[in-house]
Amino acid sequence: MINECRSEEDFHRLLEDSRSKPVFLFKHSTACPTSKGARMKYETLSEEDQRAEYWLVLVRENKALARQIAEESGVEHQSPQVILFRDGRAIWNCAHYAINNRVLSGQLDDLET
Repeated sequence: MINECRSEEDFHRLLEDSRSKPVFLFKHSTACPTSKGARMKYETLSEEDQRAEYWLVLVRENKALARQIAEESGVEHQSPQVILFRDGRAIWNCAHYAINNRVLSGQLDDLET
């Protein structure tokens, strides 16, 4: 299941959740074909790998929130982009064509070792 991050409160909940479980946040642009392809991969991973929580923010519809996430996380905004949060902070990110299930699953594997 993918939760939609629509507000500052949602983002802070995501950060709090990351204290007990890894949390991925996918920054998705509804106008970008690259983002559409990445979203399909992200959705597949969210169905197959339950080791993490999965969140999505629609950046065109929530520009101020997307900027706030970049500021608070310290991760420069890109779209599409996936940020991995653990213990209330961003620990890894990737963007564009680097977003694939093998890479994302690999990050979860690394957390377990």
